[in-house]
Amino acid sequence: METKTTAGKVLSAIGLACSLSVIVLAVLQLAGVWADAGFAYLPLLAVLMLIQAAQYRRKSRSTVILSLCAAAVILAAVALRLILR
Repeated sequence: METKTTAGKVLSAIGLACSLSVIVLAVLQLAGVWADAGFAYLPLLAVLMLIQAAQYRRKSRSTVILSLCAAAVILAAVALRLILR
């Protein structure tokens, strides 16, 4: 069994909170309750990708690179959406 450091436990807790928030916000947008929920959950998805990159930094270099690229694409999409709004 792998023991986690305090930083690893904090990253896991933040990742779990972000995941739950993304799910709730996505459901709100899909249900039509909050039409602009995408402005809230898309940056949270980028944060999740950054957390994943931090968690896997010693295990899988390809996962880290993919997570960082995904975070960059998500943040670019959010910025573009804000500009075109």
